[in-house]
Amino acid sequence: MNISNAYTSRRSGPIIAPAMVVRTDQFANERRTKFAKSPAYIQAKVREAAHVLAPHVSALHFDINCSSYVKGQPPNVQVFTPKFLMGLKQELGRAGHAPLFDIHILGQNILIFAGLYLKAADHISFEMEVVDQDAQSFRRVLAMLAKNSVSVGVIGSSSSLIQDYFPYLDNVDILGITAGKTAGRSEGPIDISFAAQKARALIENVGFAGSIIFQMGVTEDSIPQIVDSGANILVCGTNIFKESKETFRDAAGIKAAIQGLVEIR
Repeated sequence: MNISNAYTSRRSGPIIAPAMVVRTDQFANERRTKFAKSPAYIQAKVREAAHVLAPHVSALHFDINCSSYVKGQPPNVQVFTPKFLMGLKQELGRAGHAPLFDIHILGQNILIFAGLYLKAADHISFEMEVVDQDAQSFRRVLAMLAKNSVSVGVIGSSSSLIQDYFPYLDNVDILGITAGKTAGRSEGPIDISFAAQKARALIENVGFAGSIIFQMGVTEDSIPQIVDSGANILVCGTNIFKESKETFRDAAGIKAAIQGLVEIR
């Protein structure tokens, strides 16, 4: 498949983009050493995982938590620095791999952070609720990314409604659908049904001509339903990296997990 088309045009087939979301406290729970929370330690773990994943995927996804935007997660800009991501991209290229770098900005000051990560990214996306609050900056972001041939996306939350996406239908390449828990429940599995309905509605009823990112709840069991909804960029993370709630997979485990998802796709 043409990888670029999935980020800039009508659906050309699903992409599995393992979410490279790494929390320092999670690694501290796994490896209780005095170096467990250091950026260098986490960068080494991410670099190892990227080399395992790169031969099997079309894109690598990085959540950049610019502040304490995500409750309970510390900022990770000191880990996923622009310099580190650009170096990792070059390193993968020398190894014969060229996955797209899909960077998702979590937090305010979208114009500043889009500029910082511009050269490391093939695609940059933003939280819908943040963009809604700063339309002027987002217009400048759109112009900057277009000038540098970087595609742009807006990601809705699990509670976003179809009409919330309407302001972005004509000026972004990608819209993001986020699955969540069953309404009224804080525990239990992710319910993808409502999110899948939104993806299908954006394509069939609204006529969105770009691509659809689907995140959360991407598993062996849910992939067929997600793909059937029309979503063509599938972001997975926990299902790839974690053996259990407290245990991370080793390199062999990560490889087996991504191969299993790719085969289902």
